[in-house]
Amino acid sequence: MKIAVYFCTCGNRISEQIDAEKIRSVIEDCGGKISFKIISLPCGEAGSVFIEKDLRENPPDRVVIAACSPRKHEETFRSVMVRAGMNPYLMQMVNIRELIAWVAPGREQATAKACIQIRAAIRRVQHHVPLEKIIVNACPDVLILGAGAAGLKSALTLAEAGRKVTVVERRPVIGGMAAMYDELFPDMECGPCMLEPVESEILHGPHAANIELLLQSDLAELTGFFGNFTAKIRQAPRHINTGSCISCMECVNACPASATNEFNCNFNQRKAIDLAFFGGLPNTPFLDESSCARWTRKNDCRKCLEACPVEKTILYEQENRLVERKVGAVLVAVGADLYDCSQLPGLGYGKLPDSSFPISHPEKSWRSSPSSPKWMRKNARAAVPVCRSAPTKPFRSTPPRGWPESMPPCAAAAEPVWPPAHPHPSPATISPTGKSPPKSGSC
Repeated sequence: MKIAVYFCTCGNRISEQIDAEKIRSVIEDCGGKISFKIISLPCGEAGSVFIEKDLRENPPDRVVIAACSPRKHEETFRSVMVRAGMNPYLMQMVNIRELIAWVAPGREQATAKACIQIRAAIRRVQHHVPLEKIIVNACPDVLILGAGAAGLKSALTLAEAGRKVTVVERRPVIGGMAAMYDELFPDMECGPCMLEPVESEILHGPHAANIELLLQSDLAELTGFFGNFTAKIRQAPRHINTGSCISCMECVNACPASATNEFNCNFNQRKAIDLAFFGGLPNTPFLDESSCARWTRKNDCRKCLEACPVEKTILYEQENRLVERKVGAVLVAVGADLYDCSQLPGLGYGKLPDSSFPISHPEKSWRSSPSSPKWMRKNARAAVPVCRSAPTKPFRSTPPRGWPESMPPCAAAAEPVWPPAHPHPSPATISPTGKSPPKSGSC
């Protein structure tokens, strides 16, 4: 098999570190029909014309080009081979500039390594087979897993480009974890307020017709290949007609069943038919079959239906369904989960009485949450551990909303849920009465 090797000196960027003549002697001594040519700039116009002419006059079976990164000029040399009448996939590039010349400690080491790489490329290219480009029909639609901040923004961007987007979310509301927090780092902004513009565009914007939201759903099966996937999505019934529901909450008030509220870290109770949490969109309740007496006790409870002022809004007859969608790509934006603080023994989480951390109880930091005052009042003091990475330089120019103007080196004042009569104290503990506790050491 006849193989043509073209060695690029890249001006003097490669030749200063790698001895091309020494590599020529080693390669030609290996036997076989190997031609070795040294070119200053094969990626330039003159170099490309030289290679094209050489390939026409002395057509080889395979080509090896030792030059820079394939990401930079592989398509350049493939085009040269096409113009010379050769299959462009019978070529192997070797990156001797970025991976060898620029990083090797000395000329001898760089030459030895380049020789090994070029010999390996010669052996590899012998196994190349001619390939032909084919055109595959691809579906332009996209499936997005997760309706958090990343998933929603991706869906909106794709919809604006004219693509049909299907968003799969396992919860009955969109927004992800960010929608559950009243204050988010670094500017301590309201989570739902930050997401509201994007959520509004998703639900009611000019491109909403291109976005399909499948809530209380999960991906059951994905088959197919690149550009042509078939997704089977399992969706649980909401039992609420979101188009006609006016969110009057009469059904919630009438519901006699309750369950642990998983949307508030199991901290309080919710009704069997209820909102996931205030501020979540769509702002309509959902009926949980695992808590409702119609399914758990097999009776004919109709109190929510009787209390609803709008006909055909509560739909007991809805069932699980399997939705099938054809998509060309799948974007995974499933977000994150809370870390189990009990794995950090130094914090005392799960061991010390009343040991708690704000991130594990998102609704506790909400001023509108009924659980917040109860949680604060049952403790004499509340200590909030914070993470601090810059002990000498603050990470922001202005203090967060409601925080003191100056904070201790490694402590932050916990903000009470009711407005105090005086500015916040600077120690890391506060009293629910608003009075400053005795002095305590910094953390």
